[in-house]
Parts: sequence; structure tokens; C-alpha cells
Amino acid sequence: MSASSKEVALSSINTGPENVPDTNDGSSLHVPLFAVDNIYAKQRAIDSKIEAMQSAMNTLSIQIAQAAKERNVFSPIAKLPTEIIILILVVALESAFTDTVETETPYYRRLQLLAQVSTTWRDLITHTPIFWTVVEIGLKRQSYPLSLALRKAEGSPLSVSYSTKYWQVASDDPYARDRERIEVENALRIVRAQDARWKSLYLRTTSLLAILDFFRNKPPNLERLHVIIYEDFNPTERWPQDVSLLEGYTTRLKEIRLENLPLRWQEKRLAGLRVLDLQRVRSVGYRPTAARVLRILQACPQLEILRLKSCKMLDRAPKATETTINLPQLRIMDLGRIPLVVVAAIMQSVRAPSLHHFSLDITDPISPLKFQSYLTSHIPALRRIILRADLVEISNSFGNVLGVSVRRQEEILFGFKIVFKQGPLSKYLVWLANHLPMSPTIKSRTLRLDCFMAQPVNVEALSRWIPFLTKLDLQAASQPERMLEILSEHTPRDGAPGWLWPGLRELRIMGTGVTGANILRFLRKRYQSSPLQQMQPDSPSAGGGKPESVKEPNTPAMLDILHVLGTRTAIDDETRSQIYDIIGKDAFTWPK
Repeated sequence: MSASSKEVALSSINTGPENVPDTNDGSSLHVPLFAVDNIYAKQRAIDSKIEAMQSAMNTLSIQIAQAAKERNVFSPIAKLPTEIIILILVVALESAFTDTVETETPYYRRLQLLAQVSTTWRDLITHTPIFWTVVEIGLKRQSYPLSLALRKAEGSPLSVSYSTKYWQVASDDPYARDRERIEVENALRIVRAQDARWKSLYLRTTSLLAILDFFRNKPPNLERLHVIIYEDFNPTERWPQDVSLLEGYTTRLKEIRLENLPLRWQEKRLAGLRVLDLQRVRSVGYRPTAARVLRILQACPQLEILRLKSCKMLDRAPKATETTINLPQLRIMDLGRIPLVVVAAIMQSVRAPSLHHFSLDITDPISPLKFQSYLTSHIPALRRIILRADLVEISNSFGNVLGVSVRRQEEILFGFKIVFKQGPLSKYLVWLANHLPMSPTIKSRTLRLDCFMAQPVNVEALSRWIPFLTKLDLQAASQPERMLEILSEHTPRDGAPGWLWPGLRELRIMGTGVTGANILRFLRKRYQSSPLQQMQPDSPSAGGGKPESVKEPNTPAMLDILHVLGTRTAIDDETRSQIYDIIGKDAFTWPK
């Protein structure tokens, strides 16, 4: 820029664009150079002010953070020991340590979210090795350097997870999949060098061949092995005969979970286990008999979890000699879709005083007597389980398939599914009432019926098994219209007139065929027509509240909640008003 141009620019700054002299005549403008120095000086002064203010802001931010930290000292969570906070964080990340929940969210992404809660949590996570012992390979969005995690783990045992399920590169880049494959291979090579530190190994894949390398050289200190082959795997793949699934592992291996995998049942490593979970396992060589299964259980005296589901076994009964297998630490037993002779052998031989959860799925038709024989040895333990239940789910699909699930705060405690061939459904419910009665001391119990044959004899048998009920959930396939009729009948019970579940306070109905007339008729017959409950003539309900009533012995309690969902039938204003008069406006819900 020439000197004259500089003078023109400075003049436009000082005087404004409207006063810029015209230089087209070629004349020169003379602006003193000290004006340029003044502008630079002002700019430097402004920059200095900005730097000072930014420095002050940084100082204030530090002071605010320090004050917040001092204030948080008085928070209740600040009084917790560091070990307790670390335990809370471990529980929050439990699925990564126990493989109980499969998630698409990478582990270190969840760890990052927890670290954002507070500076205390961030410091604990950063400097605690246990949070850096999880290695995930094959997941998308793996946003942490593997070498950094291994360094932060400081030699702690590793939990290695390898999955090919999420190898789905949504990109137009033709080389994206190759880059991902190379990244996975590099990660495997880094982790392989640390196989002596492996404590847990979780494998999820759709290909048998993709995981063969994990079994050619067994990690020497592995304690937990979980392998899941998804159902959409290539059926033409065969497990090589020269590669053993379990042979080569040391006695440190205590937990085995295999799904949809070939297995040699004569493996020596099927001993000394705490967890044995085999689902849809295919046999290599010969299929196991009931005697072989019992020998495996006998070799695992510390067993805590036993799950055998959809495993190929021989339908051959063991010898007549009785074998008693004591499993004092067994908490969970889940048997399903295995030969009846194997189920019978396990039920007759195993003694499990600490049993906490029991599930049985028998797909072959059986009689109530045979069903009773399967459960006889576990009746004391099952009775303890039943007494803790507050939720019971019953389904009776196709007329001869009975499913029962007993829960405690949504945790499954006892469940079975059978196909019965002799006698009506009521016989099985009567057997349950006689041998596994529900505790009448539970203050709140829910019954959920789905695909249930709503016949008076079945409902009567069900009420004998569950005499005390506060909540009833009727699904669409449980014939809710017929159930309402049965509940509204005042019939003799045990030689005296009575009602089904007089303590019922909440009724939820899911049914497309339920009408307002059904509801109104049920309410009138159960709460108005009974000689045991009469409305007071001078106590009309006010403000949509519930009308007062004279309570007498055996009187059914008035419903607090009556929700109808899923129906497509409209309800007229007159019927709705009459329903409000009986139970109150706030208690009744009808879909709009």
C-alpha cells in the first residue's frame, strides 16, 4: 500500500466515509504518521483490557469451583467413604462386569457420562484402575485409545468383550469396512499380548470361525467365559475337530455360559463351576444322558446358577439307584425344553436349601401327578419362594398350556410352563393351592391373567391358591367380559356365602370387547345388589368422590382404581355418570 493510500484510509477512519477526500485528481494527502501510532496504541490497550478480564474470569471460575467444592462437603453423599462411591459406580456399570445386559452403548461412553456428574466422580474414575479394565472390541463408536486404558488399568485383571454384531458401517466410503477390520485386528493384537491378565471373556458373533483364535491358545487365568452365537449364524460352518472349546482352561474357570454352540459333554472342565448356563447347545460326539448330567452336577458342589435350556440330550432314564446331590449354594435353577427323564432325574436328586429362583418349561404333555412328582423334592424351598411373592402371572394358551410366573418386585422367583394332557386346568391350580399356598400376610399382591380360560371352576381354584388379592390385571386374551361376570357373582364359598377376592382395590382391564354396560353391570351386582353392602340413603357422593357405605363382614372393598384400556367401544354420558355414582369420578378411566 502506498503512503497516499494509507493517508486516505486513516482519514476515512478519523473523519468517516462521508468526508473521504477525492484523490482522483492525483493529488496527495498528507496525514501525520503519529496518528497511526495512536491507533495501534489504542488497539493494544483494548487487547490488554480483554486479557485482564479473561484472567479475572478464569480466577472467578476457579474460585466458584472451589466454593462449590466446599459447599458440597455438607452434602450427604460427600460423607460416603470413597470405597462406597466406587462400589456405586461399579453397580451403575454392572453389565460391563457381569455381562447381564447387552447394550449398544460402548462402555467408555457410559463411563464418560458418569464422569460428568461431578468432579469427585471424575477424579475417582480417572485414578481408579478397576474402571479401565473393560476392553470392548468390535463395537462401533469406540472412542478411547486402547493402550491408554490398559495403562490406566495398572496391571489389573481385564474383562475382554468381542462382538461382530455391530460391524455395520453406514458409509459410502468403500474403504470404511477395511479400515474397521484393520482397527479390530490391531486391537486384538494389543489385547492378545495381555492374555495372562484376562479374567473374563465375552464373545458375541454370528460366525463360529470368527472366534476360533480365542480357543486355540487359552488364557491361563480365565475365570469367566461367555460365548453367544446368534441364531442367524451360517449353518454350514462346522467347529474344527482339532479345536476344543473348554480343554486347556485351568481350574480357575468357574463360570461358563454357552449359547448355540457345539459342546463335548465329556469335557473335564465341566467341574468345579459356580455357574453353568447352557442354552441351545449342540452335542459333539454323543448326546448326554441324565446320568451324565448328574455326574456334572455332582462335580460342581459350589454351583450357584444352573440353567439348561433347549439342549440336545438322550431321552434315557438313569439307573434305579438313587443319587443325592447336595448343592447348598444353588440359588437359581432354570430348566427348559430338555427331556422329561433329565428333568425328573435332576428334581429327584438335587437338594438345594438356598434356592431363590426356580423355572421349569416342560413342552411334552404330562399329567398333574407327574408334574407333582417333579416338584416334590423342592416343595420346601419353593414354598419359601412363594411366600415372598407379590405378583403372579398366569397364562393358559391353547387350552392345554399353563404358564405361571411368580415375582417379587418384578424379579422372577418361581415359574413354570407345562403342556398338560389329563384333567382340566383347575386340577393343576388345586395342586398348587394344596402344596404351594400363597402367604395371606402379603399386604399387596397383584394377579395378571393372560390367555386364561375364564370358567367359574378355574377362577374358583385360582382363588383358593391366591386367597388374598389387591390388584387384578386382565389382559385381552383372558376373557375380561366373562371374568367381570364371575367377579360379580355372590356364591357360596366353604359353606358360607362370599365373594371372590373381597380385598380387591385395583382392577385394570385390557380388552377390545369390554363395554360400558359390562362395567356398570359388574359394579351394580358386586357393590350395590349385595345384601351385605347397602348404600346409606342420606350420603350422596359429592364432588365426584366415592359414596359412603355400610361395611359388614365379607363385604367386598370398594375399588380405588378401575382402568379400562384398549377397548374401541364408546361409552355414553348416562352410563358414565352412573359409574361415577358408584365408585367416583377419580377412580374410573375409559379410553377416549
